[in-house]
Amino acid sequence: MPLIFIVEPMIPFSNVPNLFWKKTHVNKLCLNKRDPLMPNLWALWGKDVAFTLVFVSTNCIVFELDYNQTKMYIANIYASTSYLQLRLGFSLMHLMTGHLTLFFACFSVILFRF
Repeated sequence: MPLIFIVEPMIPFSNVPNLFWKKTHVNKLCLNKRDPLMPNLWALWGKDVAFTLVFVSTNCIVFELDYNQTKMYIANIYASTSYLQLRLGFSLMHLMTGHLTLFFACFSVILFRF
């Protein structure tokens, strides 16, 4: 059940060969929106996982997963070096779901469990 988040890839997604993604067993993709800039947050997952995309913005991607009749929310927030952006992301996720079960944040590789 692969779920891969890539932050600041520094290359366009189209520059990564399809063979690479096949080797990682992912075939679904979501990129954040930063028009006119290149997306800097990628989420990839495999076909055997039923993630529901809940929210995409300039600095976060949020998924919902129904596992054993329990909803889990997996969010990837990219705040670069901005603590304020990270706090804003946490607040947004809490308002959206009201109860975060699982929370991933890309901010100096900090992982939170609520």
